[in-house]
Amino acid sequence: MRRARRVNRKRSFVKTFAVMLVMVFTLSGVWQLVDIKRSVMAMRTSLHPTHYFIEKHLMNPNDTIATYVKEDTNEDSDFVKGREAISESLGLWMMYGIEVSDQALFDKSVQSLQIYFLDRSGMVYWRLDPLGQPNVSTNALVDDLRILEALHLGYEKWEDTRYLELFQTISDFMLSHNIKNGYFIDFYDESYQLAADTISLTYMNPVTLKRLSGRSDRGECSNKNDSNYNKLQLMVPFTRYDTQQRSYEYSETVNLIDQTLIASNLNSVGVDTSDYVAFLRNEWERHGVVYGMYDAKTKEPTVSHESPALYSLIVDYASSIGETEIATKAYERMIEFQNKHIVSPYYGGYSIGLAPGDQNSHSFDNLLPLLTEAKRGE
Repeated sequence: MRRARRVNRKRSFVKTFAVMLVMVFTLSGVWQLVDIKRSVMAMRTSLHPTHYFIEKHLMNPNDTIATYVKEDTNEDSDFVKGREAISESLGLWMMYGIEVSDQALFDKSVQSLQIYFLDRSGMVYWRLDPLGQPNVSTNALVDDLRILEALHLGYEKWEDTRYLELFQTISDFMLSHNIKNGYFIDFYDESYQLAADTISLTYMNPVTLKRLSGRSDRGECSNKNDSNYNKLQLMVPFTRYDTQQRSYEYSETVNLIDQTLIASNLNSVGVDTSDYVAFLRNEWERHGVVYGMYDAKTKEPTVSHESPALYSLIVDYASSIGETEIATKAYERMIEFQNKHIVSPYYGGYSIGLAPGDQNSHSFDNLLPLLTEAKRGE
């Protein structure tokens, strides 16, 4: 009896062990198959992981780029929700096409611009619903300037006159509607036929603004916007210039994305930005990271969040002025936000799938890092 029990126990143990071995090999095989599938997919598409993520998770069926991965009915702080598409994303995607010399991608973006974003008047709607219908009657200077820059670069790169014609169409509208009191202004509302009174200082891309001014008899616009740059100080909370009151608007907090854009624009016209470099270097020494918002007076962070988009802008800015140490630190921190888990459905995406319940991400936090990686040849 005891011998029989021992035999049965041994058989039971052998069976259990065998089942466990089968499970281990099965799971191992599954993981290997997933790994192989990912590798094959990567080889077939030859896409950068973040490019693949954008195509898979942020592209609407009509080929407009959704602002968020998940659908949502609540607007964010920029008045955008879920799968709505914005002209900011279109411009960044066009710039990426230029950076990687992908004319097919660029042409597809131009087609999206013409079909969905561009009004017959030449105005570019800044926001569309997921089906590609405009749900605003305004443009956005900052996004239009990026699209114009991309079109001009595309024309210079591929010598396709379609891009130049589009550049002229959009710039003609802007020169007729986005100027007040000699200044370029933030937006024009076509429904009310009203232009804004303000220019957000972040938006003043001097290179594109000069190119625009050169197309018209309004060269004074370039000079007036340049004069605003001469008055700017980094880490001082200027936000907008009111063209009616001829005064600056201030904020109690400093947005580091805005500051980095301003620093890049200042640098492009030869203005010294060493104070901002010192601030960034000090933040790395104090915290090892850079936060999104700071108190204008104390220069202390007012939020605990970081942003891969911010780090992307810092990489580009620091690289342009030869600050390789800052650029390297910002780049290394940026890619820590990238999902590198090859079996994750969000593989390649930024700020998504890195923690339980983390299943949403903004297009800005993916397009800017992708563009930065492309510039670095990663």
